[in-house]
Amino acid sequence: MAMLMLMRQEMQCVSGGITDSIFPKTENYMYSRSSHQKRLSSLYASEKYESLMDMFFCIVFPEYKPTCFKFYEDRNLPLRKLLSREKVSLYDEILFLNLKSIRNKEEWEVLSDIGIC
Repeated sequence: MAMLMLMRQEMQCVSGGITDSIFPKTENYMYSRSSHQKRLSSLYASEKYESLMDMFFCIVFPEYKPTCFKFYEDRNLPLRKLLSREKVSLYDEILFLNLKSIRNKEEWEVLSDIGIC
């Protein structure tokens, strides 16, 4: 029972925030197994980001970090209003491939250190 509650809590923080479900391929992959969520939740900085997707998006695309935190302040510009459908689709594919390639925290740190993510 406790495991089910933990998984529900993790799943609730996957979407929301500035990214609010605009990356369906990536989110579906995250939701498909709890181990996929755990890949990101080990890195999740809840005091800074409102969702796993926001955090992951800002790690992969750091140029959007200021935009993300500006959204938290005024709630005026979610990504769906800032990006074309083509860019959303491209970013979803990039996020998906990055998430799929991460097996553990150490691999993520290596990718981050060499500037891939």
